[in-house]
Amino acid sequence: MKRNKAYELVTLIYRCILVFFVICFMAGVLGALLVYFKIGYFELNWKETTLLSLKKGGVVGSALGLGLWIKARIQERKGIKKPYQ
Repeated sequence: MKRNKAYELVTLIYRCILVFFVICFMAGVLGALLVYFKIGYFELNWKETTLLSLKKGGVVGSALGLGLWIKARIQERKGIKKPYQ
């Protein structure tokens, strides 16, 4: 039972990190596109954008994943049903 909860935690954190990495990366690309349409010059440093997105996605995704997991454990202890059950 304990291994299953740890697996849920790791999976949830991984998914949140992935989602926020994609969001941050796409925001960087869209920002560069907006500058291109406004000024006419497209400059996007792929390495910098990727590393910055990984940092932001890692921090935000880890915090969110852990918070959601803790909330689910609290609701489980209180006996509150999950919305999809």
